[in-house]
Amino acid sequence: MEEKLVLHVKIQELHKRKLKATQIAQELKISRPTVYKYLEMTLQEARAFIEQPHRSVLCNEKVHNHAGFCTQPCQRGMSFL
Repeated sequence: MEEKLVLHVKIQELHKRKLKATQIAQELKISRPTVYKYLEMTLQEARAFIEQPHRSVLCNEKVHNHAGFCTQPCQRGMSFL
């Protein structure tokens, strides 16, 4: 869990240095969607997101947040990864 908070801080620092999401992803060897997910969060939001129980529900019908995970139970279109 701590390494994900460190990742959040690194992403924010690289972004402040004007690196683009693709460059950050390459530098940290992570996906661009992960970079975007962490760029949209404050440190407090990242901490809360990381501390959530297993987040494996992916909505096929409509993406509820940039990470692709439903923020609320869906009425339809759910699949488990």
